[in-house]
Amino acid sequence: MTGKISKVRKSGSKASKKIVVMAFGAFDGVYPGHLYYLRQAKKLGDRLIVAIARDNAVWKFHRQYKLPENERLILVRELGIADKVELGSNKHAFEKVKRIRPDIIAITPFHPIDPAVLGADLRKKEIRAKVVLIPPYKKNIYNKFFFAGAI
Repeated sequence: MTGKISKVRKSGSKASKKIVVMAFGAFDGVYPGHLYYLRQAKKLGDRLIVAIARDNAVWKFHRQYKLPENERLILVRELGIADKVELGSNKHAFEKVKRIRPDIIAITPFHPIDPAVLGADLRKKEIRAKVVLIPPYKKNIYNKFFFAGAI
């Protein structure tokens, strides 16, 4: 269930709902691709909430970060793109998503989960968020770093 989302509102509606977008990442140092990702995610809705990967999350893909989680949180917060930046969960990948109940989850090809698998997992958990795949930033340059030649 991936695709582009446009901001659709019923004109004249008093209760026009704000569209909440969630983005996720380690942000272990920030490069232009991160800025692109967050700006594109922000365009999808009215409010962008970013969850920062935890240093000791039991569910995460095994990776050691160079910067501690609180430093990465400050770094993303200081970019001034997101409306809210918070640490992700140490217990379960979907804990923050269940609490926030976003309308859209924005991911990139660099996220370790397939958008279709994520969409199916969301439906199983009765979370009605749409998954939107943000196209990669400067694919011809950065893919060689992130995918080590696989394209």
